[in-house]
Amino acid sequence: MYSLAIDALADEMRDAQRAATSAGGATTATNSSAKDSTASHLPVSELNFCGEVLKILTCDGCGHEWTRTEAFSTLSLRLPAGGALAVTAGRGAPPPTLQSLLEGHFAPATLEVTCEKCGAIHAKLQQKVSRLPRVLPLHLMRFDFSGRSIVKRPDAITLSPKLSLFFAASKDTAPPHALTKPTKLQGALQLLT
Repeated sequence: MYSLAIDALADEMRDAQRAATSAGGATTATNSSAKDSTASHLPVSELNFCGEVLKILTCDGCGHEWTRTEAFSTLSLRLPAGGALAVTAGRGAPPPTLQSLLEGHFAPATLEVTCEKCGAIHAKLQQKVSRLPRVLPLHLMRFDFSGRSIVKRPDAITLSPKLSLFFAASKDTAPPHALTKPTKLQGALQLLT
């Protein structure tokens, strides 16, 4: 099913390239209006795969809070420590769910960052989704670094047909960028849901 969405995106990119190429031969008046109309549209990849996260940092020393917004096109999810080794030894919990890994990605964390007010070096990080992507690619970080080698983890993950980002959203979370016209991707995404 995911391949249908990728194929639809590829078709839309080819159509957009053809339209841009054919607009190149137009008169200068038409050419300038074509530039104006395409400048307001986002690239297909940004339109469909990009979201935004609001990062809120709170100083442990003085409580000063500062924020920044970052764009993302994929989320890299960490596997819990000890995973496969503990399960194969018979003392582990059942495999984590993809939903729990997603929630772990947005869990509060303490970072080493210098406060601009008091100079303290620790702050709490809280992340909220400020704009949802239309399609959310997830990357499982299946490698551990031990000494000088890289070890691939064979951990099992429990998949579910639906994931939720409600826990990381707020009343101010924006929907995905609006599509200006129906696209082939919309049809492919309808099949995925």
